[in-house]
Amino acid sequence: MFLFGPPNVKAMITKQDVRGLIEALGNKKYGHVRAAAAEGLGKLRDSRAIGPLIAALKDKDYFVRTAAVTALGELKDAQAQEPLIAALEDWSAEVRIASVKALTELKDIRAVDPLIAVLRDKDHRVKTEAARALG
Repeated sequence: MFLFGPPNVKAMITKQDVRGLIEALGNKKYGHVRAAAAEGLGKLRDSRAIGPLIAALKDKDYFVRTAAVTALGELKDAQAQEPLIAALEDWSAEVRIASVKALTELKDIRAVDPLIAVLRDKDHRVKTEAARALG
């Protein structure tokens, strides 16, 4: 529990405080803290973060979802495959682009068909990233 304002995510990253970052990822008040915590968890590449990052894919803030998707790609864990495929249908183009990139990091053949489907996305940036990933 953080009593005096938002937690210091940068300090947690420096200290490699995975538990603190996971707690910050659940901060209900500050979206920017949740996004920074997700980014930090990706940088630390600790497998304890996988479940909380997958849960963050349902966050109302697309910045948080984008950061969580990116972090899951950095973790390169097969558990993230299906949630990342589901994130290809997010309303936010930024989340969809990050999902394409993250799936590319996982290098799992199961992502090929979903990435082919993304070639029909309404946003040209998403289509371009999918073509690059497949290509």
